[in-house]
Amino acid sequence: MKTTISSLLFVSIFCFTFFSCKKDASKANQSTTKVTEPVSTTTPNVVETKPTEKEEPITTSTTATIDDQETEDATVSNPASSANSLCGGKDLISKINTSANSLKGTPYSQANKTDCSGMFHKMLDTFREDCPNAILPTIEKARSSRDIAKWYYDQGTLKIIRDPAKNNQLIKPGMVMFYGYGARLGQYDFNTLDIETLMTRGEGINHVAIVTSVEMKDGVVESYDIFHGRTVGKPADVTTSSRVYTNRPELPMYGNWKEPWLAVADVLVPKS
Repeated sequence: MKTTISSLLFVSIFCFTFFSCKKDASKANQSTTKVTEPVSTTTPNVVETKPTEKEEPITTSTTATIDDQETEDATVSNPASSANSLCGGKDLISKINTSANSLKGTPYSQANKTDCSGMFHKMLDTFREDCPNAILPTIEKARSSRDIAKWYYDQGTLKIIRDPAKNNQLIKPGMVMFYGYGARLGQYDFNTLDIETLMTRGEGINHVAIVTSVEMKDGVVESYDIFHGRTVGKPADVTTSSRVYTNRPELPMYGNWKEPWLAVADVLVPKS
């Protein structure tokens, strides 16, 4: 009997100790388990907006004059007035603008003769028959922009531009504009610019366009529109050139973006 009571007492003490230890261990485990929430490290996307480059001419009240010595004996007339006699009184400027709108969008291609000089000839073809008293270059005799400039030079009507500011009033609707290489911006010596330089590939003329409209302020050309075949990936279009570009003051005055203005001629040449 004594042995039985002792055994029961031992079992009771053992069970009490076992379950107490297990309970304490469970509490210990619960107290040391820590749930960590993932910390968001995502940085909000910040979109960097580049300022839109807008070309705006600077307002000016300066009046430019044409230096007679700069004309080099070239005869430069007003295309609008000369059309009265050379084109039977037809509105040449209106015809040029209508043709420009119809030719816009033509893809650039030297092979298809729709580069800058090719598009210039396509423009001439739209009013060639309307001006029986005028002579115009043909693509057979003047394929490139330099060839076209040389043709006008041989007629005595090409004006070399050494000072764009002094010659701004030569920019009129119907005038043929010749530009240099944009890659050579700042390398042209306008004081010594001559026909030989203009005719040199890689140094002289590299682009041709025709003026469709002009914006004046206080007697000075502020900006003007030209129709031209542009470059690969950019179809023929009417674009704007300015006296000075507000956001890009390093660009040449009255140039075609980076291309400096080198020469000009009246599109029509009277028959001799």
